[in-house]
Amino acid sequence: MALPSTTDRVIVGYDGSKPSEAALQWAARVADHQGQKLIVMHAAEWITYTQDAGSGLAENADILAEAREIAERGRDKVLTDFPNLDVEVATSLFSAKVAIGELSTTASLVVLGSHGRSRFGTLLMGSTAYAMAGYARCPLVIVREGANDLPGPTRPVVVGADGTSGAARAVERAVSVAREWGAPLMLATTWAPAPPDPWDKGPLGYHSAGEASAAYKAKAETENAAAAERVSAANPDLQVLGAVIEDHAVAGLVNAGDRGGLLVLGTRGHGALVGSLLGSTSLGALHTSTSPVMIVD
Repeated sequence: MALPSTTDRVIVGYDGSKPSEAALQWAARVADHQGQKLIVMHAAEWITYTQDAGSGLAENADILAEAREIAERGRDKVLTDFPNLDVEVATSLFSAKVAIGELSTTASLVVLGSHGRSRFGTLLMGSTAYAMAGYARCPLVIVREGANDLPGPTRPVVVGADGTSGAARAVERAVSVAREWGAPLMLATTWAPAPPDPWDKGPLGYHSAGEASAAYKAKAETENAAAAERVSAANPDLQVLGAVIEDHAVAGLVNAGDRGGLLVLGTRGHGALVGSLLGSTSLGALHTSTSPVMIVD
């Protein structure tokens, strides 16, 4: 389906699985709130290579018709709850990564369930959701089954703030999201104590584990305070909260995000592998967070 060149649309991947149902409902609420069009996409994952597109045309038509039926079921579910929402369907014979990646160039947001199944029964969390996190050309939200809350006055937008360029992009996007939903913004910076040593030796550059831990904490506090000051100065009408969390990065950010309405994380740049795009913190958060996670490239 050819789509106009615009970013006033939300794309949601739908395959009928429970996680995709959660993503569908979450995406519909976002599109309704923002007055945007919702595109319900089902990718048949029938064609692996472009040169195969012309083979088996009759069979391709049947597969595409089946994909459209699935997408239309998703559309109809949305219209039951949001009868005035502008909803369209989109289908593809290609993989979800290719199909949704193409649509993401004209979208404001892509929403996927944390798990799902392709035509061949493969789990989508590893093959699609993770891949899309480094492939989508707009922010991507991964929604876990049962995650129904949205940001709001009592549910802050939580963003990892660690001083890196990826975090800076995430903070910028988180500010926009917090404004859209009238939610506080929580800047979360984690630090973990240095591991104990039986001879009380510290990590390289420190005399002891205690000295290193104190330095780690001080650095996190400085980074967090600086980030909060920058954001508050640029957004005086936004409620900005700072949180310095003693925990490993994944656990600390996930726990903070689970108390909010959305956890926003940045990628760490561009690379050939998904792992190098996301880094261990974002990958770990996608695995364990019960709140929706937004990945910002």
